Amino acid sequence: MLPTLPLGSLFIGELIGKEVILETYHGINSSLYSIQSFNMESVNMVLENLDIAKKIEIVNSLFVENHLETDKTKVLALNNLHEIADKIKNELDEIKKDLDFCKTLYFSYFRSKPYFEKLKKLERHSKILDSRLDLYLRISN
Repeated sequence: MLPTLPLGSLFIGELIGKEVILETYHGINSSLYSIQSFNMESVNMVLENLDIAKKIEIVNSLFVENHLETDKTKVLALNNLHEIADKIKNELDEIKKDLDFCKTLYFSYFRSKPYFEKLKKLERHSKILDSRLDLYLRISN
């Protein structure tokens, strides 16, 4: 029987490709734009407070600047940044689906909003992104 490795261990020596990073970055920007087009003040306020677009822009810039990084610790930290960015992208996609669904419901003002719980998860993921970005910056210095 072969030993199992955690997924993070597979990428320790190799930085995730630029194409994957750019796909995540563009996906997040597209999702944010789509969500904001619903003009839901409470949702837009949460997104503005989290400032996800600018954080992801900084993370993307770090990947572009450090695409030839060989230090295993820094590569691991960058890959961890991508991992949480990917989770944020998926969460934004789910919120967009929920907003689309709510738009189709009659009397949607009286119904509970399925995206509120996902907004809370997005806030948690944003805090994780902040801490991982801070960790990477401390490792880099």
